[in-house]
Amino acid sequence: MFIPRMMLLAALSFFMCSCGGGGKDAPLEEGALLHVRFQTDWYPQGEHGGFYYALAMGYYAEEGLDVDILPGGITYMGALRVTEGQADFAMNKAEAIIRHTDRGMPLRIVMNTLQHDPQGIMLHDESPVHDFADLDQRPIIAMPGGTWLSFLERKYGISLHVIPSDKGMERFLSDAGMGQQCMVTSEPFYAAKQGVKTRVLLLKDSGFDPSHVVYTSEGFAAEHPEAVQAFVRASIRGWVDYLTKDPSPAFGLIKARNPRQSDEQLEYSRRALIDGGYAFGESGPEGCGKVSAAAMRELGAQLLELGIIKTLPDERLWSLAPAAE
Repeated sequence: MFIPRMMLLAALSFFMCSCGGGGKDAPLEEGALLHVRFQTDWYPQGEHGGFYYALAMGYYAEEGLDVDILPGGITYMGALRVTEGQADFAMNKAEAIIRHTDRGMPLRIVMNTLQHDPQGIMLHDESPVHDFADLDQRPIIAMPGGTWLSFLERKYGISLHVIPSDKGMERFLSDAGMGQQCMVTSEPFYAAKQGVKTRVLLLKDSGFDPSHVVYTSEGFAAEHPEAVQAFVRASIRGWVDYLTKDPSPAFGLIKARNPRQSDEQLEYSRRALIDGGYAFGESGPEGCGKVSAAAMRELGAQLLELGIIKTLPDERLWSLAPAAE
């Protein structure tokens, strides 16, 4: 009988207690799974589908891991939870992790979730805005303080009129002159359900295109290097299969944990990820999970130029991740 190597290694390892407390780790019995906690950035949704597919299909268990996927929300604080030992992995945009490490947080990127950022500015189809330069002085509902806002203003010499987001869409839907920060995988679907035709200016087309990443703490990476690589392998396998095979195992888990999600919404998000090449990038499935050092350097240089960080990121930040050629 085949026994995954992580299950054998786990028998010799210690695991972090699920509560994240400060007690001593308990030794695992032979054949036991290493318990790890993965903090997502939002409630269960199609944009997390690869991880739920891996969980549903037993890919993590095959690698010797017992994975809890912890839902995020409006008050998401993944980096703090990881550094305080309340989660072992979390997800965010690469720019956020560069900012955190610039301020001294001991984090390590272990894989890309999305090679390109599906964030954009959603507009009513009849809006006179057709390029980023057209946004000058026009109202945009967005989260204040976003790096992309500063990037657009600097690059295009414009001044954005930012209206703080309340995470709803009512103001946008009722005002044809309004723009709204969005994920192309989500908000346009809800607008269409309300009979509002929209189009999206994708931020990646402006030249600011942070990948979305999974990260861990330096401490966990040092203590459990095999578990880190096992989590990455299983997650990449889950993402490839989620986007190339029948996604229903992931859909079922997501709906069970977030009943507000429907098959229609989940398939819309999945199809948007596929059509936009967000998860795989230009390399197709072979690029899934890989991190481009060149892209990370470019992002670091952009953040430095904007005054977001004080020094360029140390390349060890992404050295644990599978490298793009």
